[in-house]
Amino acid sequence: PVTDTDVLVVGAGPTGLMAGLVLTRRGVPVVVVDQKAGPTRESRALAVQARTMEIYDQLGLADQVLSGAYPALRMQIGTDPPLGGLSIARLQQGETRFPGIQIFEQSANEQLLSGSLAVTGTDVLWRHRRMLFNPRYGVTGLFVFPYYAFVELLAPVVEAVGLIGLLFGLVFGVVDWKFAGLFYLTAYGLGTALTAFTLILEDISFHRYETFRDRVLLFWWALLENLGYRQLTVFWRLRGLWKYMRGRKDWGAMERKGFRPLTASS
Repeated sequence: PVTDTDVLVVGAGPTGLMAGLVLTRRGVPVVVVDQKAGPTRESRALAVQARTMEIYDQLGLADQVLSGAYPALRMQIGTDPPLGGLSIARLQQGETRFPGIQIFEQSANEQLLSGSLAVTGTDVLWRHRRMLFNPRYGVTGLFVFPYYAFVELLAPVVEAVGLIGLLFGLVFGVVDWKFAGLFYLTAYGLGTALTAFTLILEDISFHRYETFRDRVLLFWWALLENLGYRQLTVFWRLRGLWKYMRGRKDWGAMERKGFRPLTASS
């Protein structure tokens, strides 16, 4: 069957499902695809932060999360912190309607979001590999999905090669320093401008940032993310691709001890 859509979301994890649901609520046709058979059964993420709860609240799903979550209101570092540890909820009082952290694992998030998508009539296409270069799926199968599968997948490789080539070009005098500086300002300036417009759209739509200082800090971090952090993400993504090519799909050893009541120190 041919699938016509305005937006294709590749990856039905919590982020992809959330993107699909928000777009659907705004009346934007969307298709969500994933190679796995269904929502994950294990959890690579454990907690839901206050900001995510605010978005769930906008979608009318906050009560469902709260009913199935375990609230974590304090942070304990060590075995006997004074006064029972740091109160996260107290620090967030007055800043959000959902102080603290909600322990609501990834599998539960995916079940909630995929179920909410199904209610709107937008199903997730699981096991989507057969769509790649398949003319039966029209433009989505022949162009859109291959773009995400190859261009987005190989983006860190292309960026890493570009950065290394630029470095060697500057060292050996092949690339002019002035041209390199102007090109850097143009490329990363475009990314900064897109981030700034995203922040403006967020502020106009939801009015979550009440002070001018908050807005200035967000824009400041948008400027700084291109000076080291973006390059680190390239390294992390390359490392992930390398591990995947070697057959490693695990997240490493993550030991979880659960929750235990605080004991009074003697």
